[in-house]
Amino acid sequence: MTYKKRIYKIICLGFLMLVLSNKIVTAQTTEFIIGVETNVTTSTITIPVTANKFNQILAWQGSINWNNSKLNYVSTNAVASQLNGIQFNASTNGNLGFLSFFWLDNNLIPQSVADSTILFTITFSVVANAAGNTDISFSNSPTALQLADLNGNQISNVNYIGGGVTFANEILPPVFTIGSIANVNTNTITVPVTTKNFIQLLACQGSVVWDNTRLTFANTSSVSSKLNGIQFNNGTSGNMGQLSFLWIDANLLSQTIADSAILFNITFNVIGSTTGITNVNFSNSPTLLQTSDALGISITNTVYNNGIISFPGAVLPPIFIMPTISKIETSSFSVPITAKNFTQLKAIQGSISWDNKKYNYINSNSSLSQLNGILFNASVSGDIGTLSYVWADANSAPQTISDNSVLFTITLTRVCSAIGNNNISFSNTPTIQLVVNAGDTAVTDVTYFNGNLAIPSNVSPAIYISTPSNILCAGANPILYTILSNGGTNPSFQWYKNNVLINGATGTTYNSNSINNNDTIKCIIVSNVACASTNTATSNLIGFNHRPATKDTVTISGCNSVLYNNNTYNSNSTSQDTVKTIYGCDSIYRFVQIFIVPLTPTNQSINLNGCNSVSYNNINYTSSTTISDTIKTSQGCDSIYIAVDIKIDKTISGKINHITKGSTIKNVSAFLNGATVGGIVTTGNYQFNCIATGSNGKIKLSKNNDIAKANGVTSVDVLLTQRHILNTTKLNSAYKLIAADVDGNKVINSVDVLRMKRLILGTDTTFTKTVGTVKTDRLWEFVDSAYVFPDTTNPFPFKDSISFTNLTSNKINQTFIGVKLGDVTYDWNPTVARQTAVNSLQLIVDRKEQASTIRYTLSTINFKDLVAMQYTLHFDNTKYEFVNLEGFKNLTGFEYNATQANTTGNIAMLWTDKNAVSWL
Repeated sequence: MTYKKRIYKIICLGFLMLVLSNKIVTAQTTEFIIGVETNVTTSTITIPVTANKFNQILAWQGSINWNNSKLNYVSTNAVASQLNGIQFNASTNGNLGFLSFFWLDNNLIPQSVADSTILFTITFSVVANAAGNTDISFSNSPTALQLADLNGNQISNVNYIGGGVTFANEILPPVFTIGSIANVNTNTITVPVTTKNFIQLLACQGSVVWDNTRLTFANTSSVSSKLNGIQFNNGTSGNMGQLSFLWIDANLLSQTIADSAILFNITFNVIGSTTGITNVNFSNSPTLLQTSDALGISITNTVYNNGIISFPGAVLPPIFIMPTISKIETSSFSVPITAKNFTQLKAIQGSISWDNKKYNYINSNSSLSQLNGILFNASVSGDIGTLSYVWADANSAPQTISDNSVLFTITLTRVCSAIGNNNISFSNTPTIQLVVNAGDTAVTDVTYFNGNLAIPSNVSPAIYISTPSNILCAGANPILYTILSNGGTNPSFQWYKNNVLINGATGTTYNSNSINNNDTIKCIIVSNVACASTNTATSNLIGFNHRPATKDTVTISGCNSVLYNNNTYNSNSTSQDTVKTIYGCDSIYRFVQIFIVPLTPTNQSINLNGCNSVSYNNINYTSSTTISDTIKTSQGCDSIYIAVDIKIDKTISGKINHITKGSTIKNVSAFLNGATVGGIVTTGNYQFNCIATGSNGKIKLSKNNDIAKANGVTSVDVLLTQRHILNTTKLNSAYKLIAADVDGNKVINSVDVLRMKRLILGTDTTFTKTVGTVKTDRLWEFVDSAYVFPDTTNPFPFKDSISFTNLTSNKINQTFIGVKLGDVTYDWNPTVARQTAVNSLQLIVDRKEQASTIRYTLSTINFKDLVAMQYTLHFDNTKYEFVNLEGFKNLTGFEYNATQANTTGNIAMLWTDKNAVSWL
């Protein structure tokens, strides 16, 4: 390996230490600041990212987040020269936008940037109808924020100051409109439901109703993709058809839908030869009309416009429409009044009103020949401004005007102190609303749609200036740039040096080769934006510094060779060099002394094995790995290259769970490849350690050491097993079938029932499984918990072991399910010897003595609806000797074990009714 390759690896390793090191360096606080823009009215904005105390920094990374529903990323620009090579990546996730950035000086030379210098700018496009404000913040996601000093150590004392944007326009209330259709002559019609101002909404609901004698519901279609998951329910109430709708965004993310977009279509069947006009209306019944904003708050001023359906020969009633104007930025503006269905009308009149504190009247006019002679009169009453209008055709000839034509316009001027939304509305005061048709009859079902005017907050101009670098070389000609907000259509600029006006410097940029050390530059803007709170703004101040030439001496030492300025030196040498500073100017005259330490490196290999861990170089390794190590000479040169191969043996562990009682099965023998390792498992968990990496094996469990052998095995288990054999009631679980097969021959029959009875009566102390000539005592069966039974009604054979091949990592959660043989009811109790049943049955013993014999008669009270019973009779065997049992009225199938009665004084009793018959 040449020295060139080795030094490259050392540099890369040093960078990793930059990312991963926990060493913290205390220094003055570095600040990063994201700019702020207020009263934004433009389609794009540029936000600067600046810094203070950016001194001797080697690397910087992090993320910037914003609300992607209000701002969309366009580009990054104006990168400071010190951050040459910085990388950016923009992405989105739902309503969040992300900009990740990463910078490491290409030459591993730490950089310094003057305070308030722009590091870079971010350009965003403003989403249509964006309103209110939004934050632009530094973030640790997806790229963690991190700053490193000249030694590659992480800097902890950093302040990240977020910025944001405030928008000038107000959010207008959402509008929902049911379409109107004229001259319907088809069997079906499709009516669109459209929207306006559907901005950052989270939910909407309501009802649509119609005359069910004219129209019947067919279906809904063309649902907007933004309303994914919307639910519909149609029904009728008398002669009224009803369609309820409910939408809540599935991800609780607010949605924005373009104006005039279709939310959904409703298709109706037309009944018979329907004539005239019918309405399709929004309604609060049966589902209440409600719209919620991004925070889930109900919007109370939502507008709902109903639809009208006309059939051949019918004339749709006229509609007069006031507009919604979303952003009023000029001092005066016009409001157009339009109409639909203006068909064969002779006269119209009415009033229009507005808030006179926010708008003042200028004039009104109409350019339509059909409305020749229309009259206007404006007045003010308190805070309300009104305009009365009257038109009657001079020749009493009915007039028709095409849909959406402007009838007349009203010109208003805004009051500069006014902000916010305000309605402009049709009114009956002072002139009552009236429309007269060709038959000289007043039209009664005229529709008037009111408007809304939004005034932005009073704005003020702002200016920010920047330059790629304020560190100057001799003869430099720096250029300064401006970033404006609310400058108006024709702003003026004036630049100042050291607070003295610079003649002729009135452009959007400024550059000069006469800037001296410690000079300062600023710019003042005069804006012509309407209704500004002030028309002047002063920029930030940028100071300039010169960097003189310096002389230094550099000593470089190396092992075998040194690479300097792309030249390789194999022996001691001296060199003179001229380099640039990190600012790109001011030559440094450098005398370089090079010292070489000859060395012939050697290689070694070390193999280390361990059970749970291996310690090497004071580091504890718990998993297999290969590392490299280098021993250096006293001069700091590599002398021995060591390859260390560390292998850690593996562990397999798991739980031993009861099917219903969790990890409670204790004192289980665990076998690895047929041999026990570590003895009996005393808890509900097992573990095998030090299993060789790459090995194969099998784990099995066994248990036959229950103190209470029949714990969980009762007469009820016997009865249920008998019913299964008789096909009366089948055992409904694979694990119950495994429990019933107590002799392990994969068949459930009378032999299993017999062995269960013998265990209950104490005749046997275990179950026995015979394979060939080998008999195995066992009380439990164990199943791999991950095993899926192909047929749960016939689980045999099943997977009673867990195998592994080519073991390369620790295995955990290798769980077994324990099945107590004979216990098909899962009532094995891990804490007591035997379950105690609560029963209202009473046994009564009556004693009668006859000479040398004592006879006991057992009778019962409340022996009702029983299908099984077991108990033990006990007597003092030091005084009495058992002779016989007789009787058993109506208890066919009664069994007992008295073989050890005179030795132990115990007689075990068992009875099950195979026919499930009970006696009263």
